[in-house]
Amino acid sequence: MDTTSLTRAHPSSLGFDAHVLERLRRTLDTWIETQRLAGLAVAITRDGEVAFEHYTGWADRARNVPVTPQTLFRIYSMTKPITSIAALQLVEEGRIRLDDPIATVLPAFAEPRVLVSGGAPGGYAPAVTRGAIEPIRLWHLLTHTAGLTYDFHRQSAVDAMYRKLQRTLDGADLGAWVDAHAELPLLFDPGTHWNYSIATDVVGHLVATLRGAPLADVLTTFVLSPLGMHDTTFEVPASEADRIAAIVTPGGDGTLHRLGPVQPETRVAPIDSGGGGLFSTLEDYTRFSIALALGGRLGDARLVGPLTLDAMRSNHLPGGSDIPTMAIARPQPGDRPGTGFGLGFSVVDDPIASHRLGPRGSYGWGGMASTTFFVWPAQRVSVVFMTQLVPSNTYPLAEELETFVAAALTRP
Repeated sequence: MDTTSLTRAHPSSLGFDAHVLERLRRTLDTWIETQRLAGLAVAITRDGEVAFEHYTGWADRARNVPVTPQTLFRIYSMTKPITSIAALQLVEEGRIRLDDPIATVLPAFAEPRVLVSGGAPGGYAPAVTRGAIEPIRLWHLLTHTAGLTYDFHRQSAVDAMYRKLQRTLDGADLGAWVDAHAELPLLFDPGTHWNYSIATDVVGHLVATLRGAPLADVLTTFVLSPLGMHDTTFEVPASEADRIAAIVTPGGDGTLHRLGPVQPETRVAPIDSGGGGLFSTLEDYTRFSIALALGGRLGDARLVGPLTLDAMRSNHLPGGSDIPTMAIARPQPGDRPGTGFGLGFSVVDDPIASHRLGPRGSYGWGGMASTTFFVWPAQRVSVVFMTQLVPSNTYPLAEELETFVAAALTRP
């Protein structure tokens, strides 16, 4: 396959019912008409060919800009799988092992400590910590079991420490940002619980350090350019800013309200965030999803070997546990029974427990503005959905898309 262009095929030739996909098209248009979403783009592929593709609605209604193949979306946490692939490439090269303590590369994490009590900013009880019983290892970062957190969780004193720290990091580069977080205590001992976190940002810094180059250059060289993902970037040129879709949120009046300045910001984050900083287009991310569905390759471009990808899309939570069982607090992203976590993706181990129509082994992730993607490896199917709606849990978009795709399949 030539990575310069994607191949389109009639749905029936790829084992899809065209009538079901036409019903999906009408449903997507209804989502726009009813102001469920402002605009969207979706692609469904099988065996490396596009069976369904649809662009509808507005990238920015205020500027009268429709969604087109050129529209740039903030993919936020859908950056994480790309960064995770870059890390596994280094594992394949023997530069680091999944079991290696990350302090061998990032010495700021040499002596992690776990919060025992106290420590809430503004509180009366000082932080009491103890040494972690286990070093943070690469696999802990990739599975969100390292004991790190996010400032937006608002569930613990450590989350609050992260929020306080953010106010001191203006102008910090990725390395300084990661090192500052390394000074804060962990929420739990590595490997004992699951907590969605800045772990993939730490992975990004580790990757950049091992490569000896900025993360943006590393991702471009080793993932994005080989796949032909030329529009995927941490920073959009000012001349291309009009391509960026606006973020919207539901208002109390039943309409969608635009967030942010009329002229879009050309960066998602001030640092090159391997956990959530990329812009992308539907076609670009579809290239990435096809490579995953085809075992790690797109044409002549090889991301990782098929056995490496098999490991990435396997549940690595201890004892084959799921996210609800391992989560230190709930709710969490991906928090569904029967869903575990691999090396950069959520993984459906038990679709019956998850009450979903997708198959066992389905894997993927989503972003803060309701973007989502998933891959069904046994069926060689990938689905990418782009929009810009916050919060991401407003609607069960991934589940609804899975239902349509399951209904449309006419052969295994």
